[in-house]
Amino acid sequence: MSEPTADNSNSNPAAASSRVISQAEKAAIVVSAMLRSGLELPLDDLSVDAQAQLAKELANLQFVERNLLTEVIEEFSSEVTSIGLNLRGGAAQTLDLLEGKISTETAERLRKEAGVRKFSDPWDRLNISDIDELIAIIEAESIEVSAIIISKLDVSKAASSPFGAKRKPQSRARKRDNRAS
Repeated sequence: MSEPTADNSNSNPAAASSRVISQAEKAAIVVSAMLRSGLELPLDDLSVDAQAQLAKELANLQFVERNLLTEVIEEFSSEVTSIGLNLRGGAAQTLDLLEGKISTETAERLRKEAGVRKFSDPWDRLNISDIDELIAIIEAESIEVSAIIISKLDVSKAASSPFGAKRKPQSRARKRDNRAS
């Protein structure tokens, strides 16, 4: 495929077709087309510098002729097709990817069929638990495990919780004695 070109007559990098446009300009054209079509792109996954460069390139785009847009999109599509797509991750990551795009009922049914929990990370599950539930979990564990659980909680949740106030030191010692017998 020949390199897409742009006219530099009005300093707009994508105005017409007489000069070769850069990869950054092509990226801006593709991202702009995707965003305008309603796709949600995780641009915050890019480095800060890459986000800034992309924003500058997007700001420089004013009018992209249809033939240039078509050439750039076809080139992008061809490259993606030749590279492929990494779909590893299984059911859990697939369902996370589809979150908000399929109905809650469908997602729950698929998670159940695949044996996938909504929160695969136990720390996420603990962080959304209410205080009474956390207290019950912590009181059932050893002091060491309880300390680890509390250390993994969001700071605001751990700081606002009454963990020390509801615990009876004697009852923990009795639980340990009962386990040892």
